[in-house]
Amino acid sequence: MTPTYVVSIPMRDGKSLAADVYVPASCDSCPTILIQTPYNKNKFRNGLPLGILQNLNSSLYIWVVVD
Repeated sequence: MTPTYVVSIPMRDGKSLAADVYVPASCDSCPTILIQTPYNKNKFRNGLPLGILQNLNSSLYIWVVVD
């Protein structure tokens, strides 16, 4: 699944964190799960750690994965 949004989150030190945001199609107001990883947030596009190629679009949560 491709992210619904790819955003840059500014930090106080002037750096920015890259984040992928996955919003299921059926979600108007859903709880959010935040995953912070030091390296390679792109591996989560395959559904990791939720299971290989899991369909996040059928999830009951918004997922935010941050490098």
